[in-house]
Amino acid sequence: MDISSVIPSKSRSRGPIENLPIDVLREIFTLCLPRIPLDDAFQPNLHEAPMLLCHICSFWRMVALTTPTLWNRLTYCFTVHQTTPQFGSWAFLEDQVEFVRWWQANHESIAPFLTISSDIVYSGYERDTVQEWVPVEEIDHFLEDYFMTAQYLDLDGFFWSRILKRAEGLGHDGYCFPNLHTVVERLSWGQLALPFLGPTLDKHPSRVRRLHVADTKLRFNDDTDINLWNWTSLTHISFVNVSMTPEFILTLLSAVPNLQWGHFDIGEWYELDDYKPVKYTLSHLHTLCISLCDEHCLTTLSLSSLFSRLHFRILDTLVLFSSSDSWRDHRAATELSTILMSAPNLMTLGLLGCFLSFGSNETEPLWKYTPKLTHLEIETTAFTQQNNISTAEVDAYISDVFSRNNGWFDLTHPACPIHDIAVNIVGLSGDLKRVAEARFRDLNENVNVPNIGFQLSSRSMFDEIGAELREWSMLN
Repeated sequence: MDISSVIPSKSRSRGPIENLPIDVLREIFTLCLPRIPLDDAFQPNLHEAPMLLCHICSFWRMVALTTPTLWNRLTYCFTVHQTTPQFGSWAFLEDQVEFVRWWQANHESIAPFLTISSDIVYSGYERDTVQEWVPVEEIDHFLEDYFMTAQYLDLDGFFWSRILKRAEGLGHDGYCFPNLHTVVERLSWGQLALPFLGPTLDKHPSRVRRLHVADTKLRFNDDTDINLWNWTSLTHISFVNVSMTPEFILTLLSAVPNLQWGHFDIGEWYELDDYKPVKYTLSHLHTLCISLCDEHCLTTLSLSSLFSRLHFRILDTLVLFSSSDSWRDHRAATELSTILMSAPNLMTLGLLGCFLSFGSNETEPLWKYTPKLTHLEIETTAFTQQNNISTAEVDAYISDVFSRNNGWFDLTHPACPIHDIAVNIVGLSGDLKRVAEARFRDLNENVNVPNIGFQLSSRSMFDEIGAELREWSMLN
């Protein structure tokens, strides 16, 4: 066949890929980037592929500059300098400021996804004269304008404090976040931004749906005023590494009637007299993650007591994490069964921490309490505190946990609805990991249910909670 009849003469010198439609080329370019767009590792390195192509090829530079999805997501860490820890002016590196200005000019979206953090550098001497520094005050206005266009805004304590400081002079009327959909507040410096954001967000019909607060030293208690914000618009809430009292949790839940997704790190728990205010909210939850932060903060009895008083009508995903010894007792299986019975429509269950340590041949299998359960994710730290573990110990441990003598995890019955089981045994590597993988292959071959599948997971499900948080911003 004559090639001239297929490809125009002006295109014959191009590579085959350059003849593809521009939309296809943009998709190829973005697929070559890291898969989690809001992860710290996402920010494209200009000196590595595929961004490197923009420096050496005008064609691919054109593709990159005309790809909106590449420019409306920015994950960036500013180096912030202060001459002394208590006093002195803040300053950014000039190169970093210019980079963010360049990035902002290229994105076409009016509602970017921004994850901005700071790396504070304190020094008692003059700043490095080789580097050019820009006083923070000179770009406060630019950054705030950029922040206020965002639909996903993830800032650390330094940048929230800058906004709050200027708000004291301008008042709430000087700020508006018309596109904001997800708020992430990290490492607060003694003052939360939420009370400030509340009144400003309430002025706009497009209200925040998702809120994430992480790694704050503040203590949330029943005196915390959560009435400053109209919380009714929230559907997703996550409090990670944040100390909260039971009263605050229940007050919060009662203020969020449309909550669908909740993740709470519980620092302490004790019995309360009245759970009625939160029954309506919990009846609408479809995902609940509970991390028991302190090994002495909770017993299975108190948690099962909480669940027994409530009814999680449409809850389909439940993740529980604990390192507490109270979960190691065989009696914990009975308490956990009470928890599961309160969620009859549960489809995905995550048990992380010590949950593989109990069970007996008298224990009913967990799937009997959750007839719709199809996915089970398990994580155990059984070997993290041990040295000189033998391959025989790992093999025996897995065989014992998933044997018929362990009724709780007897998943081989033909009536068992579970068909997807992921197990993460923390601390395994080398020969130990290979032994575990071989044992799970044997389980897959010997199980009575043909559609069940065991797999050795490589990362914690709770590590994936952060990834799921980032996925919030991708939802409609």
